[in-house]
Amino acid sequence: MSLDTLHGPRTANITSRHVGDLGNITTDARGVAIIEMEDSIVQLYNATQSILNRTVVVHLLRDDGGESGAPDSTTTGYGYILFFEKVYLFCK
Repeated sequence: MSLDTLHGPRTANITSRHVGDLGNITTDARGVAIIEMEDSIVQLYNATQSILNRTVVVHLLRDDGGESGAPDSTTTGYGYILFFEKVYLFCK
């Protein structure tokens, strides 16, 4: 993966999206989301394809997959940031 890869839809290949471009989630009326997904690009133990020790960013608006033409569409997916948190792996 190149460091200058643009933001793209979850269905794109590794040359056309950030590793962490994982698409949209929807919450219920209480703001709760239960997420279960598989991804063909994300790997836990690969220096260029891991999301461990990286930041997960959640935006308020729907991710446009880098395709809307908005000024920040190809970098962030177009939307206000609600929160972000670093991803850690804990082994028991």
